[in-house]
Amino acid sequence: HLTEKDILPMLKEIFNLQPLKTHLLRTTGIPESRIIEKIGDLVETYKNIRMAFLPRFRGVDLRFTAPDNNARTLSDFDALVNGVRQRLQKYIFTEDELEIEEIIGRILKLKLFTLSVAESFTGGLIGDMITNIPGSSDYFLGDAVTYSNESKMKLLGVQAQTLEKFGAVSKETVTEMVRGVQKLFGSKCAVATTGIAGPTGATETKPIGLCYIAARVGDEERVMKFEFGTERIMNKRRGAIAALELLRRLLLKIE
Repeated sequence: HLTEKDILPMLKEIFNLQPLKTHLLRTTGIPESRIIEKIGDLVETYKNIRMAFLPRFRGVDLRFTAPDNNARTLSDFDALVNGVRQRLQKYIFTEDELEIEEIIGRILKLKLFTLSVAESFTGGLIGDMITNIPGSSDYFLGDAVTYSNESKMKLLGVQAQTLEKFGAVSKETVTEMVRGVQKLFGSKCAVATTGIAGPTGATETKPIGLCYIAARVGDEERVMKFEFGTERIMNKRRGAIAALELLRRLLLKIE
């Protein structure tokens, strides 16, 4: 009996079928609405090229498909992909079916850098994501899940007065956390998170979903404030992705 292997070549020969050209741009750190604002005119100009917006909690995938293989179509296809790439450059972390933790691993291996993590808000999720990648022991030194104030002070050297004055969820605390974990493990790079995952713990000035993330590469440092939603598990996931993206941009010197 005929199998798929037999039929497909026959059909291609009969109908002169050529595989359609496709391309993937994988973004993070920018919502779909902002992407549409930035590239809407390009999509309108090249309406003959199929473009799918595929939102995930990790970001938005943009998949392009040429409807046929004639020269004009392929020229428009390249123009659209290049135009979108140019406008969304800093948000695109890969053009393959890779995840952010795989990209981080590749960059660290290439640069021969090591990484350590201090997690409060994300509760070990960043370490979990990194160690899901085979060979991560080449660059990943360790993860300090410092959930309590005591552990932040004992393991990371966060100052008691910092916690008293600014609170555990603050730019000042996450800065001391990231410096502390870098020193603790002796790593070139470090990431730290602190925040209020919810559904409890909010105050008048600090809502559920508030998160501070810090990243360091050598002496270079960046700290960012995020306000995620009210769903605990989703907040932790978003925080982990945001932390890895902050590190990626620092490693590649993307503002």
